[in-house]
Amino acid sequence: LFSSAEVVVDMRQGFDYATVDQKTGVATIGMGQTLSGLDERTAPWHTPVGVVSHTGCGLLLTGGVGYLCKAHGTSADNILEVTIVTSDGTVHVCNKENEPDLFFAVRGAAPNLGIVTEVKAQCYKVPDAMCTLRAWPLSLENLQRLFDWSDQDAVLNDPTITCYVALLPSPDKQAALCAIHVVCVGESTENDEKYKELIGQLDDTGDIVLLPTSRVPFSTPQTIFDA
Repeated sequence: LFSSAEVVVDMRQGFDYATVDQKTGVATIGMGQTLSGLDERTAPWHTPVGVVSHTGCGLLLTGGVGYLCKAHGTSADNILEVTIVTSDGTVHVCNKENEPDLFFAVRGAAPNLGIVTEVKAQCYKVPDAMCTLRAWPLSLENLQRLFDWSDQDAVLNDPTITCYVALLPSPDKQAALCAIHVVCVGESTENDEKYKELIGQLDDTGDIVLLPTSRVPFSTPQTIFDA
């Protein structure tokens, strides 16, 4: 545990829920669930969250960086309202209009202020994504290739494309690999040819294809880095 708290409150009973207003995309989220539980309950709507699905929803209040963040900001940026119980037992429902100072503080420092039971957050409709996961033997040359690909304007300036460069063990644990995971969340009819052309720059470079370039449910990239 990275927290120095002396008391840990189990929120799983009674706070394990999420619903979405289909007109506005605003989700009402109980804080007693994992990110995977949240994604399952709100699909095909999703609020920007992290990329390890067994993380708890507390991440929403302390950042939350994932595949929707280039387009829509972090998890905390998309929180519209917070219900929090402070140490004196008072229940506060705060937003930009009601208790704005507390609303500002809770989006980043919530664990120091009280127990959050529920948030309302903006979601975006993302039923699927174009993805690939590829690896190469670890070398300076291969790492440079991945950094150069990631740093080109067509990738950096497109809010629908997110990539992670990572170091991974080989499947037999005998060698180190460098890898890139590319997730493209734009609509297929408008963007797929562009995505395929960009990702195709990595073809035939000695890569090991772990996930072929394809349209997959959004849950696939959301869980691909789970331990």
